[in-house]
Amino acid sequence: NEVNKPAAKKEISAQGVCFWPKDSKEKGSLYALHRDARIGSIIQVNNPMGNRTVYAKVIGRIPEGYERNIEVVLSPEAARKLGARDPRFFVKTKYLNNKTGE
Repeated sequence: NEVNKPAAKKEISAQGVCFWPKDSKEKGSLYALHRDARIGSIIQVNNPMGNRTVYAKVIGRIPEGYERNIEVVLSPEAARKLGARDPRFFVKTKYLNNKTGE
């Protein structure tokens, strides 16, 4: 017998390249672009070098033209909090995905 359960939220773990616009002068916002995480949700991004973690709000999708290995695009402030020095660096991500509502 199957029980009707609400749509389960599943934690997705991934890893790949993080890109951020190093030349941007923007300050203060912690946001991300991602291919799959629900827009409006929070994504955890970890930089294994230095083991720093930041939580950023997903505000949109990664635009066409970015390579497939780009896992997440972060705002400059989020990247700085991770200790990023280069515009591309390796990260691990975690986010909740529920397929309902999108």
